Amino acid sequence: MYYSILPKHRLLGDNKADTMLENLSHEHFFEMLHTIKNNEDYHQLTSEYQIMKMPIWAENNKIELAQQFFLKNFRVILSLLGSLSLPYCYAAADGAKVLIYSQRLAKDTKKRLAETAKFVLEIMENNTFETNGNGFALCFQVRMMHAYIRKQAKNSPKWNMEYGLPINQEDMAGTNLSFSLIILRGMEKLQYKVSNEEAEAFLHYWNIIGYLLGVEELLLPQNRKEAFWLDKCIVERQFKTSEEGKILMKNLMTCLKETMPKEIPDGFLASYLRFLLGNKIANMIKVPSSNWTTNLMTPLPLISWWQDITQNISPETMKKLIEEEVQSLGINHL
Repeated sequence: MYYSILPKHRLLGDNKADTMLENLSHEHFFEMLHTIKNNEDYHQLTSEYQIMKMPIWAENNKIELAQQFFLKNFRVILSLLGSLSLPYCYAAADGAKVLIYSQRLAKDTKKRLAETAKFVLEIMENNTFETNGNGFALCFQVRMMHAYIRKQAKNSPKWNMEYGLPINQEDMAGTNLSFSLIILRGMEKLQYKVSNEEAEAFLHYWNIIGYLLGVEELLLPQNRKEAFWLDKCIVERQFKTSEEGKILMKNLMTCLKETMPKEIPDGFLASYLRFLLGNKIANMIKVPSSNWTTNLMTPLPLISWWQDITQNISPETMKKLIEEEVQSLGINHL
């Protein structure tokens, strides 16, 4: 099924968000994003466009299980966001072009990583989708920024529509998988025990987030088998070497090296990334070759530097530390 529908979805954006953006002035748009919780227009527009409503298929028991799973594993999940999810996305050559265009991850990589981690910490909070939670506003901010970047890139003479529509449905679906299915794969590689119920709940939770971010329901796989096939199709269609992917990976490695304790030996980071990504994808984005063996890398949960420096940190403290990293960014406080 996915092979037949992905070409069409590469030319589709987010109709509701794109239409809303067309009806807002530049000043009105940014003012609303900065003052969402106290902005009457936000509530009126989301109601008018039916843009921020929970999907009817959302299951409370899976939501609760996914939040418990995240709380139990938040340190390794946050670590894998930077060391696996983002590099995985960089291998999607045409999708990487819009990241370079928008400079969202081409510059200030450390702050952008912190911004992503802060989003994940907040979107996974227990009350995030309740009346007073931040979940809907968080997703609205990201969704509308995607619409804004899509419009700017599409209208730029630098953009070639052969790449597809900027931030199109296929790329959004692939990104959503990188935060769900690919995280689960990384945990299994690092020998973390994940039950089938936890995995399905985690996928379900990110389907809800994907839905709120504007991903069409056809591209929200309902189980691990469907997620596997959607990822496989996207990889076969989109993953290849690109200059943009190489630039993004080089910047990310520089950032990750700065966070590592000095006692970590040279070559460890490249080995770690290759262990998680596999050599085929690592070669696409120019991860340096490694002389560490796979056998040496398998006990990584015991020596992960992220685990060492965060083992006594609670999610609340982690969120506070990360927020300090992104306080200078324009779009990060609700």
